[in-house]
Amino acid sequence: MSYGLQISASGVAAAMYRQDVLSNNLVNAGTVGFKPDIPSIRFRTDVRSEDGVANLPSNKLLERLGGGVQVQPNRINLSNGPIELRADPLSIAIESEGFLKVRNGPATDSTTLTRDGRLAINPKGELVLAANGMPVLDDSDQVIVLEEGQSVEIDGRGQIKQDGKPVGTIGLFRVADTSSITKAGDGLMTAPSPGVSTMAVENRRIKQNAVEQSGVNELRTLMDMTSASREIDSHVALMQHHDKMMEKAINSLSRVS
Repeated sequence: MSYGLQISASGVAAAMYRQDVLSNNLVNAGTVGFKPDIPSIRFRTDVRSEDGVANLPSNKLLERLGGGVQVQPNRINLSNGPIELRADPLSIAIESEGFLKVRNGPATDSTTLTRDGRLAINPKGELVLAANGMPVLDDSDQVIVLEEGQSVEIDGRGQIKQDGKPVGTIGLFRVADTSSITKAGDGLMTAPSPGVSTMAVENRRIKQNAVEQSGVNELRTLMDMTSASREIDSHVALMQHHDKMMEKAINSLSRVS
């Protein structure tokens, strides 16, 4: 196969992947607490260098072309999204860094986190995520139990009061290495438990009667999608050019004089 075709094909695959990631971001532009993915692509070195076989014969000119591009794991843009006010007292927005911690089945080596502040009270009186019913935990990893039917006040540090009396505090947690965070779907993220710690109370900023909207910048995402589409067209054009060159070479060099 033509080396030029291989390089152009890697460009098509990478640009298509980038377009898929950006499309998913755009679809979630209205999802509460959604954090957009940032597609990452790296340039590959030549095959001989990448595979560590410097002793094998090679072509210096082709080595200067490199090995095309390769998709890397996505990064997550954890920047705060815009705040939307709501009438529901069980809706909260995290205005600082940090995440809510939820209980997601039996204990494992990873911690389940979210920025989705739409909360509710289940039949047991537990404070849970409205989207999936998972219990929201306090600083001690305990489920928060409230009295249904009583007024709820949540201050800027996450302390909950009912009828003026403190009944619990919503935990807010930070991740030491944000690159270790992975998405788990349904607005949830996971991180290795040893790297998750309780945020200092003075650093917390929580707003009641509000939710954090998606962090997707729709205009910029559309522009990036257009750029990815143009990259695909350019690489496909190069592949067609290489194909014509090979066809011409075959027809010319195979002709008997």
